[in-house]
Amino acid sequence: QPQQQPQHRSGRHGRRHRRPHRRLSRDAAAEAEAVENVMRRLAEEEGAWVQVAAETKQIGDGNCSHNAIMTNLAAGERYVYIVGDLGTGLFTAPESFLYDMVPGADTPFTIGIVGDMGIAPYGNGTAARLAQHAEEFNWVMHVGDLAYADDRKDSKDPVQYNEYFNTFGREITPTAKGRAYMVCPGNHEVFCHSEGELVGRCPKPLLNFTSFNARYRMPGKDSGSSNDNMWYSFDYGKAHFIAINTETDYPHAPESTWEFEHAGGFGDQLGWLKADLAKAEANRDNVPWIIVYGHRPMYTTQKQGWDRVIWNNATGILRAFIEDLMYNAHVDLYISGHVHAYERMLPMYRSKITDQTYNNPRGITSVIVGHAGNIEGNACSWEKQPAWEPVRTCAGFGYSRMTVNATHLDWQMFFTKDDSLQDHFVITKF
Repeated sequence: QPQQQPQHRSGRHGRRHRRPHRRLSRDAAAEAEAVENVMRRLAEEEGAWVQVAAETKQIGDGNCSHNAIMTNLAAGERYVYIVGDLGTGLFTAPESFLYDMVPGADTPFTIGIVGDMGIAPYGNGTAARLAQHAEEFNWVMHVGDLAYADDRKDSKDPVQYNEYFNTFGREITPTAKGRAYMVCPGNHEVFCHSEGELVGRCPKPLLNFTSFNARYRMPGKDSGSSNDNMWYSFDYGKAHFIAINTETDYPHAPESTWEFEHAGGFGDQLGWLKADLAKAEANRDNVPWIIVYGHRPMYTTQKQGWDRVIWNNATGILRAFIEDLMYNAHVDLYISGHVHAYERMLPMYRSKITDQTYNNPRGITSVIVGHAGNIEGNACSWEKQPAWEPVRTCAGFGYSRMTVNATHLDWQMFFTKDDSLQDHFVITKF
């Protein structure tokens, strides 16, 4: 792993190639011939393909997920990849991606951001918008609650549960096939049912983030974590990104404490976070921005009905875990979901406004992006709007885009339905 960047992709054989690739036909014989021709042409022009062995993990229904990591990639080069089995001769169509950024590079980049998206009939609309703008994004961030595979009547059936994950994968493929799709765990990735063990035992293969951890490969161990996906970090351009696990593995974490089948046990998240923040703070001259993302928010003005006591405890518990650490390390932005709405806050610390603008703020700016289209719908039950939250809406599903350079972080939020701009703010750093 030469550089910590979002370059992890599932089951791919890669080769650098600057020419447009050819798509394969649906006919099996023509498909095999096309793959052979592509591989022969590339071998003649640029040398043999690089074969990357895949790591295989069971996903709980008798099927497997395959993950492979390509290393020693050169910035600015486009790579062609195929997924296949040399034993059977079966291969997918060639696809490509541009490896376009190195840590500390003084080049602006743009990422797409969603949370709590799910699949059809709602989340697929936002997935389609991401695909429409995919070429404008260097990569995509999804802050937990991916497929909502657990939120169905038949989700205790391992085959059905994983089919919902498969559907999600198919819906994001037009975007994810050409750029990194970076995820972190949410509460809907824990078990086979959204009510956890309260509704009956899940099969063992569907407990404790098993399918999530089998399907995805984030750069956790590459950034000193004890696991791949639950928490990790990487540098991209002028920003250091940290993904945290808001569900387990810190004192009184909700999915470790309130479920009958306790989840967690993935390692020392607190010790890792302290070390990673210290390293990032020491590298400010080269990488000036520190951006943290996780599933649950530290603050929200959303009412939560019957579970309000638990909800308020959850936000307070999370603040107790990360807020002092992030403030002392001068974290610039915290991005979360979980609340099915969009909320943007002024820079804050310990429930108080630290700055009235986003110009060189002392406090942590927080944004909630949990309105991408999940099956439960948006949440529109609000507390009285406080001064520290100038923007909030539940009026539509949406996505955000963030453009970062050395001195400016430019944020925009759009509604999925008509792609209309709904919010815009800029954090500056001089």
